[in-house]
Amino acid sequence: MQINSKFIPVFTKSLILCIIVVQFWTCAPETAHGHKRSATSNPYENEFGDDYTAAVKFLTEHKSQIDSITSRFSVDKKKATAIVFPELIRYALIQDYLETSWLEVIYVESGSAYADFSIGYFQMKPSFAEQLEQVAASDSLLNLKYAEIRFDSKTSDTKASRKIRIGRLKSTDYQLIYLCLFCDIVNNKFGNESDSVSFCASAYNLGFRRTREEIHAQSARKTFPFGNKPGSNLFSYAEISDFYSKNVYHTIFNE
Repeated sequence: MQINSKFIPVFTKSLILCIIVVQFWTCAPETAHGHKRSATSNPYENEFGDDYTAAVKFLTEHKSQIDSITSRFSVDKKKATAIVFPELIRYALIQDYLETSWLEVIYVESGSAYADFSIGYFQMKPSFAEQLEQVAASDSLLNLKYAEIRFDSKTSDTKASRKIRIGRLKSTDYQLIYLCLFCDIVNNKFGNESDSVSFCASAYNLGFRRTREEIHAQSARKTFPFGNKPGSNLFSYAEISDFYSKNVYHTIFNE
């Protein structure tokens, strides 16, 4: 399928956004949660049921992959997996409703200004990967450390590079590499505050380019998993990450 970007009208970006919102709002189930469990001491397992189990299962099945990549980049494995644990739950919630192939075509042809959408288990957007690459390119140490995701500055926003980027984001290995880069960037930018799992999770959820104050404020907001969708039980993204770090991580990684 080929689309010539010069024929994409100015209003395409708004139109795409409207279609995505309507599609999700009308297709997702009212609770959008898997089968709930009998009450346990784990409030998130109680609420998300099978989808919570799917998140734990993913980490269990990818332990060696996670060990290898976080070790290679010298990134805290507990913090890294805690940051994306809520996204693994969210991915399990919505995976039956995901169809991004047409968005991929628009992104490759025209860029993230026209199509920016969540991909893969960690629900990373092309614009997020672009931002990480840009920061790495401007930092000599990160540029060397993450050379395998480096683009030449003149080719970072071409059709070819966007196609490569989409391929990367559909790969668990590359999503883990981008996650490691995110952790390094947050560590460099925010110093001691990056020691907090809640802070880093909120930076991932809201955007690492936001201010300290905005990120701290996000930690308390109960907008997970679907914003303010009516009929949903809402949780704090950061609180789920923090709960995982304190109560779940050691059961998966035996540490």
